Amino acid sequence: MDNRIQNNLDSLSKTVLVHLPQEDKTYSLDEFVKMQETHINTQSETLKSKNFEVEDAVTDLITTI
Repeated sequence: MDNRIQNNLDSLSKTVLVHLPQEDKTYSLDEFVKMQETHINTQSETLKSKNFEVEDAVTDLITTI
C-alpha cells in the first residue's frame, strides 16, 4: 500500500503543467495559449486520476490499520 501511495505521489510531483515547445517555430500568443490550455486539460485529467488513486490507497491503509 505504501508503494501505491508513494508511486502515485511521485508521479504527481513530476507532472509538468506548462508545455514549452522544443521545435524552432514562432507561435502567436493565441496559438501558445491554446496549446497551453490543451496541455493543461490533459494533465489535469491525469492529476485527477492519480489523486483518486492516492485517496483510495489512503482509505485502504486506514481501513487496514
